[in-house]
Amino acid sequence: MKESLLQSLFIGLLLFLFGSGFGQSFVTLNGEFTMKEKRNQNLKLIKGRVSIDNEKRFIKFKLSFPQDETWILNDTIFEKYNRDSLVSSFAFAKWDDISFFNDIIHLYKNDFGLKESGFTVADISKKDNQTIVKWNPPVNFQKLIKNAYTIVEDNLLKSVSFNDPSDREISVSFFSDFKIINGLPIPCKISSKHTGTNENVYKAMEFKNLSIN
Repeated sequence: MKESLLQSLFIGLLLFLFGSGFGQSFVTLNGEFTMKEKRNQNLKLIKGRVSIDNEKRFIKFKLSFPQDETWILNDTIFEKYNRDSLVSSFAFAKWDDISFFNDIIHLYKNDFGLKESGFTVADISKKDNQTIVKWNPPVNFQKLIKNAYTIVEDNLLKSVSFNDPSDREISVSFFSDFKIINGLPIPCKISSKHTGTNENVYKAMEFKNLSIN
């Protein structure tokens, strides 16, 4: 698999974690996933199982489609297995500054983690049962982002979007089909659109048979 496809999976997983209601208490998460991606006219489909172990600090994707493979991320070390044989291993260097697993346990608030990232509230408005919050970015994001917006309904994060300095929406994600698992609201469906200079990327990720401990 190309690195871009691997990165798409992890971005989808991060969106899932940002939209979820669990916090520092979770140790393991297991479930089935399906990810669809459309990048311009190119379509991709991935199916399999995902396992997260927060104590052992690893994420495992066991793919069933488009081929049987196992991908493991140990913090920033990626390993790919075909059957039980290791076929490749490399450092995911571009993520060195993310501290991936330390971030995961904080992705549980209805502000999409914006407050902890230095964003500040610019405006709060109400529409029907929705609370819409407009956010100003910290200085280090201002060349890329003018504002972010979160929509919360029934105390659940339903969407998050980002506008560039020209006020053009460059990214929007929607969270739906929330299931209560171990008392926590988990979005089992996520859809997103990312608008770039030369391409538009649409993603849809669905989870089922989830368990959290």
